Amino acid sequence: MPRVKKIILSLLLFFAIIFFLTILANHVNAQDRSDQLFFGGQEDELQIATGLGDRDPRIIIALLIRVALGFLGILVLVIIMLAGFKWMTAGGDEERLSDARKTFFSAIVGLIMILAAFAIAEFAIQAISSATGTSPI
Repeated sequence: MPRVKKIILSLLLFFAIIFFLTILANHVNAQDRSDQLFFGGQEDELQIATGLGDRDPRIIIALLIRVALGFLGILVLVIIMLAGFKWMTAGGDEERLSDARKTFFSAIVGLIMILAAFAIAEFAIQAISSATGTSPI
């Protein structure tokens, strides 16, 4: 049975990564399309030669931070669901109940840490963007 759990968790992790990469790619493509609408789609020679866009690296880093924190949030949700499943299937066994409680409370502590990291990252992004005069994402 543990092998099946590892396979299921691996598949969930794989699909979550693909999901977030797809969302990030769509967001970047939408931003590039809107830039083309406003700026006429003109690219300089360096962008054409390297295949790089004209996005500010701070914005790219902010996007990556948000995607990573979103991924961690989904991971915590999966862990909470796993703890709930363990709790419901414990069948009165105190050892399994204790293990489920530990998993659940560890996931809650992780969620609090992720929310704190998100708040700090958002504050830093806003502070940097207002100090440099760029617009946040």
